Amino acid sequence: EACGGLARELREQWAEEVRAVQQQRHAIDVEAIERLARDEFDRRLRETLAEDRALHEQQGRQLRDFAVTEQAARKLLEARLEERCAKEWAHSQQRQQAVHYDLAELRREFSNLKRGTTS
Repeated sequence: EACGGLARELREQWAEEVRAVQQQRHAIDVEAIERLARDEFDRRLRETLAEDRALHEQQGRQLRDFAVTEQAARKLLEARLEERCAKEWAHSQQRQQAVHYDLAELRREFSNLKRGTTS
């Protein structure tokens, strides 16, 4: 019986030690899982931030490109408008000269007619 009591006591101690080791392993596993989860979260957060930064930079480049394109389009439009205005002005000057010439011709003819009728 003494041996049986000792064996039972040893089995109980062994069972307690096994439970303690299992609890430690469980605690270690939980910590490891939490650490892995934090690491994964941090990695995904860094990736997301990098993607957001890249997207922001791309959008900034697109806005700059658009501004440059818009500015170039404005300059081209202004140049075309100035060219058109210059052509219209030149054409109006030619018409005005033609009208002055026609008017001068009419005056000469009128003067000639006046001289012809008065003479």
